[in-house]
Amino acid sequence: MRNKKKDALKEEEQRGMVYSVPCMKCEAVYIGETKKKLQERLKQHKDDLRLKRDRNAIYKHVQEEAHDIDWKGTEVLERSERRVRETGDKAMNWHGGLRINEEWEDILGREDRRKSSRK
Repeated sequence: MRNKKKDALKEEEQRGMVYSVPCMKCEAVYIGETKKKLQERLKQHKDDLRLKRDRNAIYKHVQEEAHDIDWKGTEVLERSERRVRETGDKAMNWHGGLRINEEWEDILGREDRRKSSRK
């Protein structure tokens, strides 16, 4: 018999999730979804910043606003099967992101409340 606690993967080692990456200086947040491990996907975002790849929405936000990204504030919002790509009124994703259903708005609303309480 296996011990579930011992067998459980750490969050950063799990695959398939929706995640948020906040800006340090404003309320903008990047919402992403990946099948990769979160640490692998964040490394790609950081590489895009370092290599100045303008195809990356986080890079564009940093360049246009002269803001910094709060990498340590990255949170997993939900496990995922690639249902949504980008979203939100405060999204730094391309063109403000895509509209999503009300269930996601509720999840993201909770994220906004948590972020405001940290200030």
